Amino acid sequence: MKYLKLRLDFKYAEKGRFYRVVLVRKGLSLRTLGCYLVEALGGTLEHMFLYWDKNIQYIDESRMDEDSIFGSIHSIIERDYTKYTIDDLPQHFEFDYDTGDGYDFNVTKYKREVELDDEEYEDIPLVILEGKGQGIWEDHIGTLYALFNGELDPNSIEPNEEEGYYPPRNYKIEKYGDFDNELNIEEENERLSFIDYFDADLF
Repeated sequence: MKYLKLRLDFKYAEKGRFYRVVLVRKGLSLRTLGCYLVEALGGTLEHMFLYWDKNIQYIDESRMDEDSIFGSIHSIIERDYTKYTIDDLPQHFEFDYDTGDGYDFNVTKYKREVELDDEEYEDIPLVILEGKGQGIWEDHIGTLYALFNGELDPNSIEPNEEEGYYPPRNYKIEKYGDFDNELNIEEENERLSFIDYFDADLF
């Protein structure tokens, strides 16, 4: 089966600290792709996602033309992402989750296709090859920024209500610095193998 290789890098951290390299089945719709990307990045899919290609925004049709989201950006062309696939995106684009909160990823789509014959992955539309960073920090991205900027003791786990620093609610860590623990790729792919977003209702 033919796959495309993608690398996603979190825009607001040093390169290599929070990223994923994945294989994505060719022809996968942008709607389905986004669901699996959020899962691969450790999110909980409780917020919208979208794609940027220069001045084109691929977004859920129900969210198109909402002034509250991007009303000030008049040059943006909006497209319904259910009508496009990963093959329609260029070599470089941006993937955003929980828009406005700052989970923005620079994405590179490699030109060379990958043939994946391993029966273990034949029913999985996305396979993680490598990555670092435990994942999207629901719902306190400011805590993650503070960790990246050296403003948070990585050996602590104590919440700081004044600064708004809290542990993530979507995965367990013993201390803030555990975000940088080695990612268990095999376990992540096994988890993805039990997920089916092809017919899921979103948001």
